[in-house]
Amino acid sequence: LFQRAMVFTFLEGLVTAGPVIAVALGLMRLAQGPVDAMALLPYAVAVVAAVVLRIILIRLAWSSGFRAGNVATEAIRNRLVAHMRAVPLGALGRWSAARLATLVTEDGRWINEASTFTLNRLFGGLAAGLCLLLAAAWFDPATALAVLFAFGLGLLSLPVAGRILKGVIARRNAELTDISQRI
Repeated sequence: LFQRAMVFTFLEGLVTAGPVIAVALGLMRLAQGPVDAMALLPYAVAVVAAVVLRIILIRLAWSSGFRAGNVATEAIRNRLVAHMRAVPLGALGRWSAARLATLVTEDGRWINEASTFTLNRLFGGLAAGLCLLLAAAWFDPATALAVLFAFGLGLLSLPVAGRILKGVIARRNAELTDISQRI
């Protein structure tokens, strides 16, 4: 299920670039001189077809991905609970009941979201970005180089973003544990 979701996500990412490319080609056709509406019709049809196909592919990707994520999350939760039942109670004493509840519920939800929605969006975005980068290189290589430069700058910021996200997640987990403890 998960691999099928990734294939649909990749295809959806490629189709995402379709309207942009079709509009660019239509504008190039307009720039060549006067044209009638029939000459632009294929570009308009391509935009509509890409949007419809993208909706279908998103639906297929998400249904497969969320099903796979739910199966994986349930398996992880079941193994965790089975392990907690198997260890002596004293071993669990260093963790509060609230932290254990958060581990089983909230952390499992994060695993599900990361393995389905987040990964799908990342994978689809990479496919769309690659397709648009290739189109930019075909239309104007200088633009493609500028995009690659901006992408490189973005990659340099990832370690900083990772440290910030790690702190946010740690604070979130502490707050969830506190809230669970109070409840």
